Amino acid sequence: PEDADSGDVDPSEAARPTTEIHAAETVRNRPPVAEKPARGPRLALMASAGVALLVAVGFGGWLAFGRDKAPETARPGQPDNTTPPPVTPKPVDPKIEPNVDPKIEPPKVVPPVPGERVLYKLDLTGAAPFVIKSQNTVDPSDPNKKVAKVLAQAGTGLAPTGWQGRAYGKDAVMEFFSDALDGRFALGIRNTSGPPSAMLFTPTVETKTGLFRLKFEYQARVANRKFILRFKANDARPAWDIARPTPSGDAWRVEEFVVDTKGTGGLFEFHNTDDQANAVIRIRALTLTEAPVGTAPTTIPGTTPVPPTGPDYKAWTEGKSVYSLDVVKIPVLRVTKERTMRTAGEPEKLPPGVGCQAWKEGGIGEFRRDEFEGFAALGLTNLNDVKSAQYTFSLEGTLKVQLKPGQVYRVKVGYQTAQESAGTVTVQLAPGFKGIGSGLLATTNGQWKTATATFTRPPAEDKAEVRMVVENTTAGEGNTLWVKSVEIVELNPPKK
Repeated sequence: PEDADSGDVDPSEAARPTTEIHAAETVRNRPPVAEKPARGPRLALMASAGVALLVAVGFGGWLAFGRDKAPETARPGQPDNTTPPPVTPKPVDPKIEPNVDPKIEPPKVVPPVPGERVLYKLDLTGAAPFVIKSQNTVDPSDPNKKVAKVLAQAGTGLAPTGWQGRAYGKDAVMEFFSDALDGRFALGIRNTSGPPSAMLFTPTVETKTGLFRLKFEYQARVANRKFILRFKANDARPAWDIARPTPSGDAWRVEEFVVDTKGTGGLFEFHNTDDQANAVIRIRALTLTEAPVGTAPTTIPGTTPVPPTGPDYKAWTEGKSVYSLDVVKIPVLRVTKERTMRTAGEPEKLPPGVGCQAWKEGGIGEFRRDEFEGFAALGLTNLNDVKSAQYTFSLEGTLKVQLKPGQVYRVKVGYQTAQESAGTVTVQLAPGFKGIGSGLLATTNGQWKTATATFTRPPAEDKAEVRMVVENTTAGEGNTLWVKSVEIVELNPPKK
């Protein structure tokens, strides 16, 4: 079957010693026996009779058994012309993975294509070993939300910024680790119990062209079709398959894929779905570059096509405005937060239902209300690589926005990016934070622009509240995303 598991290999068999057989033990040269002098005619006659009997018996044995056989050894002083019997090779067990000589130089990652902008590069310089064992569990305070519960942790190393390892199967347990092979560190994942569903996530990366070129060096000691590469866009679309990379056993391979994300950034997912104890996937080098517009994406037979971004609402007309943020009325502010805790500045005075936070563990964000390029605007900046600074809008909660089930709405965000900043606007359902619409806030090159996101209010029986977030997906002081307006309007289909 297509998803059959690979066979078990007992490594202790390879280490079992084999007894050596020396030539001295197979050739036993007996020393010559000295002749004894005859003791008289009677003894001589008896000796002669014995010799004759031995010759007769030997000649008869040769006639019966040895006439057609070649001699086993050559005569002294003569060349040995005997031909050894043919050796029949042992059949190769296809389940056993190939042994790769550890002295072989591992393949090097192909350098980025000249002229393409490097968006991300995995750097394991100075890495140290670690193991994080976690289980996928349901959040006790929110049955619609799953969390990775850390069961054990060892080692002095830390995961690179933005990289995460977790499982998605119910109660599944996996290990996210770092170790050194051939003198180079790598990140790895393996399943330990429960549904085999270990995942390794890259950091989230943005692209202006919607085209990523992914190159990575990996080792996949898994069965065929148990290694899956996926992409999760920064919108409501579910993750989709990019490829099923070839298992490599103990060898290292380099793969390259061009991925069309339909105009948005996101993250890559490496999935290990093999339940064998020795089934491991390691990544030790990875580079993401921005492919130019017009680059043909990699076509992999049998993979999931890119999900559509939704219906085309270009011909729909805007109707009534149901929500508008008045930034001018917000007092000037500048506050720094680690997650939701204020660490610098004065408490923010935002409208009820509007908040600011860095939602990821360890995230630090700076939030501002200031004048920027002639407009009152809200600014948000990630001050470390845990990029999660966002403004939140409790639309159907505290803000009491009246959204009609089945109605299509358009979110419009007026914004400008400083330096290399970029971001997203995402409409979500609570609880669970399921996205139902999103839009990309791409780099504006010093101009004010408007980003949009379209969503449909779910049926009332879903018992969910609609909320919204505007998030900065870049990091570093100066990479500030400025927002001057937020509005939500109804969309009406064209008249027939």
